[in-house]
Amino acid sequence: MSNSNAETATPTELNEVEGARVGWLELFYDLVVVAWLAHTNMLIIGGEEAHADPFEEGGSFVPLVIGAGLVLYVVWMTMTTINNKFPASGLVRRTTMFGQMFFMLVAMLSFDPGGLPTSYGIGSIGIIFLICGIAYADVGIRIPAVRRSMFASAGAAMVAFLICLGGAIVSSLEHPLPALPFAVAGAVILMIPLAAFYRPKAQTAFRIDMHHLDERWGQLTLITLGESFLLFAEELTGVHEIPNLWLFFIVFVTIVAIWRLYFDSAMRRPYKIEPHARHYYVLIVAQFFLIIGLISTIDAMVDAVAGISEDWDLVFALLIVGTIVLMLSLTLLTWARRGRIEGVVVTNLVMVLVLGHWTQLAMNEDAIDIPPQVFVVGVCLFITAYAWCINLLDKHANRLFQSKLPSTSRLHQAAAQSNDATQSQQ
Repeated sequence: MSNSNAETATPTELNEVEGARVGWLELFYDLVVVAWLAHTNMLIIGGEEAHADPFEEGGSFVPLVIGAGLVLYVVWMTMTTINNKFPASGLVRRTTMFGQMFFMLVAMLSFDPGGLPTSYGIGSIGIIFLICGIAYADVGIRIPAVRRSMFASAGAAMVAFLICLGGAIVSSLEHPLPALPFAVAGAVILMIPLAAFYRPKAQTAFRIDMHHLDERWGQLTLITLGESFLLFAEELTGVHEIPNLWLFFIVFVTIVAIWRLYFDSAMRRPYKIEPHARHYYVLIVAQFFLIIGLISTIDAMVDAVAGISEDWDLVFALLIVGTIVLMLSLTLLTWARRGRIEGVVVTNLVMVLVLGHWTQLAMNEDAIDIPPQVFVVGVCLFITAYAWCINLLDKHANRLFQSKLPSTSRLHQAAAQSNDATQSQQ
């Protein structure tokens, strides 16, 4: 007699498969996130004039990447977590997400020093925080069991809104104060209820669905990688020939290699291992720095190919800092998903140390002077060679260009059982 579990899927398994699917509204929501990232990147590589802080004239690109990126990521994580723990498709949920998309676009227009007034940008970010509070309150109204915690979370979002409102006021004065710190402070306040969702006590009736969360993080990473081609197209538009064609090809291969290191290795995890609270927190933080590392690395590569800037020190700094942060993030992500230290975790950390040591040698005045483009090629080949050999170091890594779940995974088996059950009923 055949095992009944092999013929039909349990409700828990079916819910798990369904919960791992990203909704169309979430995909649409991410398009605006892509636009935010793309606009930030274009400001960074667009010249010294565009290197200004989005809410402070005369600033540098560092606050733009870290500050604006943190605000965006906290809002994105907040809505992703709400959709994960309390999925809904009602009018309020849809309206909150569409409303955030609109005010994200308004905030982006104020990033350009010659664009909308600063008060528009910081005010729009405040409204985005307020909309997060509305989403929290909506969950509290619909689900009495979590009403107290949801209303407390909505209160934190209201505080974040009021902080940004203060920033909008001071930025419109005759002698304005920097407004970006207000947005960052609001994002820090919004982190408090977000972190509470991942405590062990919160993983009860409304627990985090790790499969859905993995898919959301993977989608954001994929979008960031794909955005690099938009940067190439933007910067090389109108040229009669591609400058440094050989370097253009090498950079393309490197972007594919980074994709492989994340999706074929760092994204993989034994599905029988459930993450603990500390793993969730590490994943959240590491994923943010992964995005920062990708943005910095890609900006440096685009600049190197297009020859936009003659400031090779800037390209050097972006590339080195970006790749080191990228590899360190992969180290933390792999450890958090596996729940233990494996060989590939140690190897990723060794790669960080090698990059740091190589950088130290390159910056040594007594060392051989390495041409900038040669250094960029060296970093690209280093990443590509490591990605090519990752399956030899990581037993959970997929084969090259294989993107499906392993047949032995719990999610894959649940989906197969669901399909078998549907076909048997027809």
